Amino acid sequence: MNYLRRHSHAIIIVIYSLIFFFVRLIFLDQTFMLHDERDIVFSGLSLARTGADLYGTHFPIQFADINPDNPLISIWFSALGWLIIPTTSVFWARVPFVFFSSLLPILVYMLGKTITRSNSFALAFMFFATINPWMYHLTRYGMDITIALTIVLLAILLHLRQFRLLAYALYVLTSFNYQGFRIAIPFLLMSVEYYLWHSSSKDFKQLMRQFLVHGVFLLFIGLLIVLIDKNISLSRSNQVVFLNQEKFAGIVDEKRRLTTAPLFLSSLFDNKLTESFRYALEGVVNGFNIDLFFFEGDQSATNGTGVSGLLFVTTLPLLLYGVYTLRKHSCSYLFLASFLIWGMTPAVASLNGHSYGIRGSLMIIGYATLITIGYLEIMSKVQNRVLLKRIVLTSFAIALTVDFMTFGYQYYFRRPILLGEMYNQRELTLVKSLQSVGDDKKIVVYDNEPKNLLMSYLFVSQDSMRSVQQQMRLTKNKEYFAGNVVFRDCDVNWESKPVDAVIYMSNRCLVSDEFHQMESRKLPSLHYTDTPLTAFFIIDPHTN
Repeated sequence: MNYLRRHSHAIIIVIYSLIFFFVRLIFLDQTFMLHDERDIVFSGLSLARTGADLYGTHFPIQFADINPDNPLISIWFSALGWLIIPTTSVFWARVPFVFFSSLLPILVYMLGKTITRSNSFALAFMFFATINPWMYHLTRYGMDITIALTIVLLAILLHLRQFRLLAYALYVLTSFNYQGFRIAIPFLLMSVEYYLWHSSSKDFKQLMRQFLVHGVFLLFIGLLIVLIDKNISLSRSNQVVFLNQEKFAGIVDEKRRLTTAPLFLSSLFDNKLTESFRYALEGVVNGFNIDLFFFEGDQSATNGTGVSGLLFVTTLPLLLYGVYTLRKHSCSYLFLASFLIWGMTPAVASLNGHSYGIRGSLMIIGYATLITIGYLEIMSKVQNRVLLKRIVLTSFAIALTVDFMTFGYQYYFRRPILLGEMYNQRELTLVKSLQSVGDDKKIVVYDNEPKNLLMSYLFVSQDSMRSVQQQMRLTKNKEYFAGNVVFRDCDVNWESKPVDAVIYMSNRCLVSDEFHQMESRKLPSLHYTDTPLTAFFIIDPHTN
């Protein structure tokens, strides 16, 4: 018993981490993988089986012609998983990432304990940072971001404990895993270093010297980026708000047309630079949007839950009270809360939309800090009033349970229907149908993304990775071959199909009139998951 008492916190954390792992395995293969997820695990599978990528390049450090081009660390991590996992499936492809992210409760607890020295804060902090729709969804379906978030939290923890060389190594791994964090790393370095200086008796010159060291390290990361993935990074630079001024050219022209001011005056207020700042400012405002975080959530299937807020509504009063009482707390708590500010930088800087579920994932530390402060402040006020304390805890537990059950219903039973297309369920449905036709018939599939259909088909049905690599090297721009199946772009004349071939015609290839003509012929068809909308028409000369 004495042993259990002495190690009670460690036991709680381990049990909670195990629960955090197993609860995310529920219906893990309910939806198919997005293209970037599929390419990460498919590339990893190829490395594990052959030591080469999907195109036959041995032990590469750059992965081209896949989505999202170069999540270097995630692909090699997936390869390690496939060395152990004996079979390919959507479920097993995701399991290693879910398992690795089960370190998050431990890391969050250690971060809270390192900063505040309070076990009660660290435990509540761990709970609020990980039991919410945001982290549940992110660590189930995210791959590169899941690994990056776990690694960067470990880097911050090591940095705080002044194991700087190890922290630097992990910051490098982070920057070559999820490119969005490259924007956040400078803020992380300077913020952590400022906190360490503020918490010690060092003089200001030492802080400046350490900032200079960090600056040299950032230059080193920049050099590595140039050496390893210069072309990919340059091609992606147009996704950064201040590096793609052409994005705002149309907006600027329209505003100048709709003003009575002379051109020289309107050009001062309406130009590409001012529009960039307005876009970034909108991102900052959205980062504090209560509706986004507690009610609506990110609408993108990959970035957010799609059916509810990123945080439980139950925790909203705790957040507001935490903000109100933050002034009473020390700099340590303010440092943790500051994650809310610089954690949003990848979302603010991205031109792909202000998605906080993925790009602003570090913000969860700031939100969890404020929620935890609010919770502990309320509990401190009822600590000596036993009956009131029980009423408060019971009410909170009931409300949180209702929140959790409501989210579970929406997430498992509504989201796959509402967001099935974004999760490429049509591809999995197609693959299963192609496998049912057999090898004795020629099959031609028409779609506007034939290469993606090919890769999904090969991942689900492949036997030999050497054969897959050969097929990938032989692919053309508009036709892709896999055994008896040919995947063609919509632009290729479908009437020139091989004789006696079974045709799968995607609705993406058809204009409205063509679609209705196909529909009127009452052809066999494949539907989008859980909806009556036709995804593919099947023209089988053997039965038609």
